[in-house]
Amino acid sequence: MVQGNMQHAWLLTARGFRRANRFHLLMGVMAYVSSPLWLLFLLLSTILVFGQAMESNGAAARRLYLALRLLS
Repeated sequence: MVQGNMQHAWLLTARGFRRANRFHLLMGVMAYVSSPLWLLFLLLSTILVFGQAMESNGAAARRLYLALRLLS
């Protein structure tokens, strides 16, 4: 199924499809693409929050680091 969703992504720009068909194809592609995008968002936001905690208060950064270590 994954291969089919990405394999047919080029159909989004092909002629002869109605908007509803294109939307359905886009939903199939996004079902595959959204998971890596979500992981990237989580990683970047964690790095951003950790960086802000380091700038403002070292103790808060240590607590955040310990919390992340407990979760992993």
